[in-house]
Order: sequence, then C-alpha cells, then structure tokens
Amino acid sequence: MVDPNALVGGGLALLASRDLLTKLLGPTADYMGGEIKGVVEKCNVNIGDIFVKAYHKLGGRVEQPGAVNPRVLKNIIEDGKFCEDELSKEYFAGVLASSRTKDGKDDRGVTNAKLVSNLSSYQIRTHYIFYTLLRRKFLPYGSVIFPGTHRGAMIIYIPSKAYFTAMEPILLGSEYSENINVLAHSMNGLRRNDLIEDKYTYGSPQHFANQRITLELQCFIADEKVLCEYGISFQPTPSGMELYLCVHGFGDLNHFNFLDADLNLNPVGEVRLPNNVELLYRDILKHFEEAKG
Repeated sequence: MVDPNALVGGGLALLASRDLLTKLLGPTADYMGGEIKGVVEKCNVNIGDIFVKAYHKLGGRVEQPGAVNPRVLKNIIEDGKFCEDELSKEYFAGVLASSRTKDGKDDRGVTNAKLVSNLSSYQIRTHYIFYTLLRRKFLPYGSVIFPGTHRGAMIIYIPSKAYFTAMEPILLGSEYSENINVLAHSMNGLRRNDLIEDKYTYGSPQHFANQRITLELQCFIADEKVLCEYGISFQPTPSGMELYLCVHGFGDLNHFNFLDADLNLNPVGEVRLPNNVELLYRDILKHFEEAKG
C-alpha cells in the first residue's frame, strides 16, 4: 500500500505518478492523457491539493478497485484549479472521494461539484461550522433523535462571537457591520441552495424570545438561559446533512446517517470551533428521552 504521508509537494507527487493517479481515479485517469505532465509543469498546486485530500479521505478504500465518473472529474478540475481557499479544496476533495465507485458510472457527484462551485468561501465555511456543531451537539443523543423524523427539533443556538471567531481567517475585516454582512450573505446563500431551511434567525435575544415549535401536540419555547447575546440559529435540511457527509468522503450515505456514531468524521481543515453552543428549545431532549422510555 502506498504511504499517503509520502504525498508531498502540494499534491504534485500524486499528479506526477501515473500509478497513484490511477488508484484514485481508476480508468478515468486516461481522460487526462498528456495533461498530467502539463499540470505538473505549471505547478497547478490547487488541483494537486484536491487530489491529495481526496486520497487521504479514501484511506484504505483507495486500494479497492474503483473509478471516478469522468463528468465529475471534469467539473472538479474546471473549478478546482481556481480554488485557493483550503476548506473549499476539502469540499471538492470530498466530492471527488465520494464519487469513486466500483464501476465509475455513478455521476451524482456532478451535482455536488456544481453546488460547491456555486458557494462562496464564506458560505462553505458557514456550512461546515453549522453542521459540525449540529452533529457534535446531537451525536450523544443519536439513540433518541433521528434526522429523518426529528429534523425540525434539531436546532442549536450559536453565539455570534463564537461564529465570527470560527470565521476569522476569511472575514472581510474587523468592522462589525462587515461581519454581519458576511453572516447575512452566508445564511441567505445556504438557504438559496437548500442547505438550511427557511426557519433561520440571527439577531439579538429579543429576536428569539418568542420562538416556539410544536412537536406531537407539545409546545416548546426558546430557552431564555441561552439567549445571552446576539446569536444565530438554523434548521438543517437533508441536502445540508448529505453535503456534510460527502465532504468527509461518505457521499454514498444519506441524511439518515448524519448521527451515526460509527462514522469516523475527522475534522476538515483548520477551523476554531466553539464549545459554548446550546440547544435553542427548552426541554426538547427530555421530551424525546421520555418518548423513547
């Protein structure tokens, strides 16, 4: 087995090695033909980085027979070569890794590749922050919370300072008004692409005070104890959860698997995630635990 740690130089080693490239792409590597040499000569580090990240995401699976659909490869190369943002590269790499199937006929990755291309670096980082925090908060309760049926209850409250800290490397500047514009742009874009539901909120505690949801004829209200500052909440979508799994190389799974404890989803990129994230609605977990009991 090839040692992934030997893949150095921004991925150029992978591009230069026909054997490694064939392991990753399968017969689809033939579509690159003589372009491999040209890519190396031009030092196309972005594509090289994406390929190496995809190689790492596959892990031992890369030794199994498989191929990437040519249409998926085409879209990733066309847009990935212009991608400078590291987290965005991770997203393209996840689509590439998830698109490697036994026969290479599965072209569902085309949709996800175009979706990633359609998102700004701010929207991609926001998506990663949102769904990582969401999974982290609800994973311990995966035995009573099911994404397929309880998605409307899977709502967290993220303090704005924590969100902006996680966004820091790519924020426009230190001006608070600019940061708010980035937040609005990100959430509006995620909604437009069906990565969060219409029911999202950002604002002062007063914006959340009267929020409530009804589940099984029982009403739940926002927990005043967590409404300590300007905050953010969102409701996940199946597409948002599935893109998150795809980013980690599990594009063959759906949103029902989002809280599977057996999935080893390693951190993607360098993102400073906060710990002070709470459930928005009071007693929501108690309700589900009692319902199961």
